Amino acid sequence: MPFSLSDYKRGQRYSTARSSRQATKGADGIELIEKKTFVSDVTGKEGVYTYKIYHLDGYVPGWIKTILPASALRLEERAWDAYPHCKTVITSPFAGDKFTFIIESHHQEMDPSQPLPPPPKKATPAKPSKPGKSSNPTNSSGREHELPYQENILKLDKDGLKKRELYYLDIATDEVTDKQYRLPEEDPKVVGAEKAQQDPLQKGWQYNTYQAMVKNGNKGDSTQPLMCCYKLVTVKCKIFGIAKKIENYLINTETNIFLRFHKQLFCWANDWWGLTDEQIVEYENSTFAEIGKEIGENSKNNNNKDQPEVTIKDLDLNKLKLVVPEDDPSSDEESSSSLSSSISKEESSAVFFDPLGAVLEDKPGNS
Repeated sequence: MPFSLSDYKRGQRYSTARSSRQATKGADGIELIEKKTFVSDVTGKEGVYTYKIYHLDGYVPGWIKTILPASALRLEERAWDAYPHCKTVITSPFAGDKFTFIIESHHQEMDPSQPLPPPPKKATPAKPSKPGKSSNPTNSSGREHELPYQENILKLDKDGLKKRELYYLDIATDEVTDKQYRLPEEDPKVVGAEKAQQDPLQKGWQYNTYQAMVKNGNKGDSTQPLMCCYKLVTVKCKIFGIAKKIENYLINTETNIFLRFHKQLFCWANDWWGLTDEQIVEYENSTFAEIGKEIGENSKNNNNKDQPEVTIKDLDLNKLKLVVPEDDPSSDEESSSSLSSSISKEESSAVFFDPLGAVLEDKPGNS
């Protein structure tokens, strides 16, 4: 991201609240239940803890709604934001300990004291993490992996590093997979930010910006800042018969969520640039107050008290139309996440929901 750490922090908080407001429709959306301060055991700094509920009845894809009751279409988010380190844990009261979804993030400015190797004669694509799987899901410039990233900034153990798959995202050249969300006003190649002195981004901007930082020694106001958002996504599902499908679905959509959210953050810079921390907090509080009021008023008419209690054991797995590779012995067990999803194209594009607070609406007719 072409921002300093302090500027990005304000942009992230503003964009999280704004995208949450946009996603709220009637009784569906993200409701803030609790907000308080805490002291991080990672950074030792004071941060903000939030507890939110995702009301997802109108957002989940059809294949989920065929097997889950309305009472189960709710997720709980607990987030510990001690910027530059943040952790978000998503759980399902319905699934209990059979489902966990964790996003751990760390933000760091790029270090210009680590010069890049000479540019190759021909741009090389990012090395896939596994054979046949592209670590660039769309059409990135192919130079991102050459920047001096921290190899293990989130401190994975050996087993975690072995399972990890890497993805390099470029907010300028990469596109979200669903064309419905490719909006001109959210395209960093088209939209700049005058207040932030940001021109529209062009192919190779990450590599070129870092080269300029190295050349200028990162001195003076004329040097464009550059920082990296590191995100570790861990999905575990222990629901017999659908574990792999759910894991693949979430990993597949999360890449798109990160990409669109950060495109928005850049393109909305004229709206949040220059706001003080106090103004950002005021915007967050007023926005989530509006969301809570709207969800509360609309949910009164949607409660179905006569609905029978349903447990995971009652799921009708035959409705899933599960396609499981014959050589995959772990399909009915707890499995590691991958991009080789068995979800149909219609299902995979049906919905995005964002643990950072940016729920994206479902396509018309796909709910």
